[in-house]
Amino acid sequence: ARGEVVGQCHGKRLAVAFSGNQRAVNVLLTELSRVPPPPQIGDLRLGSHLYYIGPSEALVMHGEVGEVTGPIRVRHGKEGIALRFAGNRGHSIFCTLRTVSREPPPALLA
Repeated sequence: ARGEVVGQCHGKRLAVAFSGNQRAVNVLLTELSRVPPPPQIGDLRLGSHLYYIGPSEALVMHGEVGEVTGPIRVRHGKEGIALRFAGNRGHSIFCTLRTVSREPPPALLA
C-alpha cells in the first residue's frame, strides 16, 4: 500500500500514514520501498481481491474476501501474501498461498 512518512520512530523504523488507518504505523526501513512491488501470482496486483479458504481463525473467517497489500514473501518457511480484511482496522494478515483463492470456497460443514 502507498503511504506517507510522517515521522521517525525507535531504531530503524519510520512512522507511516496509510489511507484507511486512524494512526500512523511503525514500519521497518527494510519493509519500505520507493517503487511499487512487482505483480504477484500471475496478474495479481496490489488491491486485487482473494478469498481466504483456510479454517476460520481469530482474525479472519473462512470465505472472507481480503485485499492484497504486499508482495509474496516467505515467512517461517512458507510462501504467502499480505491481505487486509474488512474487520481488521487496516492491518494486513500474512496468509499462506495454500489458504487463498481467486474463487469463493465451498461452505464448511458445521
